[in-house]
Amino acid sequence: MRTRLHCCAMSCNALSIKEKEHPVCTLDVNLKVKGEMRLALCLVGKIMKKKLVNRDVFMEVMNKIWRVYGGVEIEPVEGNIFAFYFSNLDDMQRILKGGPWAFVQAIIVFDKPAGASEINDLKFMYVDFWVQIHNIPLICMTKEIWMFLGGMIGKVHDIDLGTTADGSGSFLRVRVTMETKQSLQHYLRVDLLGFEKITTMLL
Repeated sequence: MRTRLHCCAMSCNALSIKEKEHPVCTLDVNLKVKGEMRLALCLVGKIMKKKLVNRDVFMEVMNKIWRVYGGVEIEPVEGNIFAFYFSNLDDMQRILKGGPWAFVQAIIVFDKPAGASEINDLKFMYVDFWVQIHNIPLICMTKEIWMFLGGMIGKVHDIDLGTTADGSGSFLRVRVTMETKQSLQHYLRVDLLGFEKITTMLL
């Protein structure tokens, strides 16, 4: 994909001065508005897998999994990159908040196109995760400390304000944004009292 886009960019740069002086047309305002409205309900997703996936199977599976009330139009773009056009903002936000999503054991990373940006301008750098933090001492049972702990993992977007219990004890849930190149942590190490006594919390 990168090679093809790079060749396209080189071709544009290679235009002669005379070719670059051709008349420039301005898009009709009504057409621009329609394009912006469609773009506002668009997500571009990349399946983080080197091997090309079966496009038809992917589109069929995602439509079944998401069950978007207003429907979603999925269009292949390039390689493992797809454009998702929703009919309303609620559906699009629900899919974003319901992630992360995966296909054939590979995560799908979304980016939001804007303006006249091109596909090669999208970086697919960030993904949101719900993370469980286990082994939390009682001194940490405040929202502010939860925000601090979540901030050690990534940018905090949401917190499950009630700790949850399972067979291994209580744990906290935080939703954080992480870089796709960032390795997933397995624990946090915190000096809670400033006495160099380290508390380890499992993720």
